[in-house]
Amino acid sequence: MKSFKYIFYLFLIIACEEVVEIDLPNTNPALVVDGFIKVSKENASIESGIILSKTNGFYDSTVEYINSATVRIIDIVQNSSYEITQSNPGVYDLGFPEFEIDKEYELQIIYEGEEYSSSSTYVPSASIDDIEINGESLFDEEQTLLIVNLTNPPKERNFYLADFSFGNLAVIQDDFYENQEVAFPYFIEQQDLTELEVQVVGIDRNFFIYLTQLIDQSSDNGNSRGNPFGTPPSELTGNIRNNTRPNQQVYGYFSISQFDAEIIEFTTE
Repeated sequence: MKSFKYIFYLFLIIACEEVVEIDLPNTNPALVVDGFIKVSKENASIESGIILSKTNGFYDSTVEYINSATVRIIDIVQNSSYEITQSNPGVYDLGFPEFEIDKEYELQIIYEGEEYSSSSTYVPSASIDDIEINGESLFDEEQTLLIVNLTNPPKERNFYLADFSFGNLAVIQDDFYENQEVAFPYFIEQQDLTELEVQVVGIDRNFFIYLTQLIDQSSDNGNSRGNPFGTPPSELTGNIRNNTRPNQQVYGYFSISQFDAEIIEFTTE
């Protein structure tokens, strides 16, 4: 009889359970700018564009892309303006100029009567010499150690973003490796992969700091699982300004970066 009583109480608890949504205050949607432009070191082709969207409500999983903005890239030295048009909803990636290393460019966005802007210097990347695949793992048998060997260009200090695909990101700085070869280790989870593209992207110090914080916020056991160029979990200021209303929050970042890439193949023994 005693056991039956406990089961009856448990049934009452389960039967009374219901989903409760808390009413959260609605805030005005803010602009989100994914302005991470990557230029291939091998053939100078541009892999990514500028993606514009709006923030949404806490319970809303849909993304509202912006299709009615005017987007320009301005060559500050030459005082030349290039209008960037869309290839897909919210994706502005047609009409980029030929970027020059160490040259500064300005991003200008006009949307609903307001002007947004930012600037970035085109940062070169290190060259990937080779990538070693090591079967060692620390705690997880499904992890594989990759060692990326770089040739670091001569400069006072260099910063890089290493992209191992599937949201696996890491940032690197070369405090002690100027003009030397660098071996960078990274553990990646095996996902029945046959091949994997690894990119090393040149970034500046400010973007390095921004990405470090974003990767920490969206990380899961050290590996980024979120979108580091969307809305961050907490208030984190990028380098996009609202010139019309300076106090208005804008999310995202604008950066022009060169990258080197290599595809590695996994073999099953």
